[in-house]
Amino acid sequence: MNDETNRRSFLQSTPLIAAAFATVHQTPVLAADVPSETPNFNVRRFGAKGDGQAKDTEAVQRAIDAAGRDGGCVLFPPGRYLCGTVRLRSHVTIQLENGATLVAAPERSDFD
Repeated sequence: MNDETNRRSFLQSTPLIAAAFATVHQTPVLAADVPSETPNFNVRRFGAKGDGQAKDTEAVQRAIDAAGRDGGCVLFPPGRYLCGTVRLRSHVTIQLENGATLVAAPERSDFD
């Protein structure tokens, strides 16, 4: 088994894919650190269901892309968001509210 297969197996077996949203930023960004004038991009407004059944990958990516245009905060309200691969953008903050969970999609085809 190669490293790529091991990584995919790990991501698919873990309920939380927050590691996919990790950046090289050494200091954690807290919600209090996000300026109040920073626009919020609620993933539900982009079509995410957050029910743990529907795949929310495309809606989450649309929110990230919108926030990446001029900078902003992608907001995950409480829910269970089933996602495959998403691509982060510069100047975007990811904020999970209490009760929000990112869950790895079960199919390998959902990951690059």
